[in-house]
Amino acid sequence: MKSKQRKFRQGKNNIGINTKQTTAIDFEPKYKMKPDYLSYDEYGTVTLASLLMFVNSIPCIEDFNLVTVVIPSFQSIVSICSDNFPEKEISKLMEVPW
Repeated sequence: MKSKQRKFRQGKNNIGINTKQTTAIDFEPKYKMKPDYLSYDEYGTVTLASLLMFVNSIPCIEDFNLVTVVIPSFQSIVSICSDNFPEKEISKLMEVPW
């Protein structure tokens, strides 16, 4: 069975991060199989580790051993989130039944 390769649009990857808003850095051995450490060092939080894996086309943590790693800018991540989750007025929010 042939594996399917992901196709990226030129200038943007498939989640909308502009490649001009990314930085390619040399991969340090201390981050091998530890994308959460890289996420913490770059962004101050471990919650973006899966985003780093996705942007670098890494399917599982055991494959997180690269030569260079692509780091999206924090501003590009914020702009994607604000596009997908627009701000809503408090009056339009629904109540949560506890």
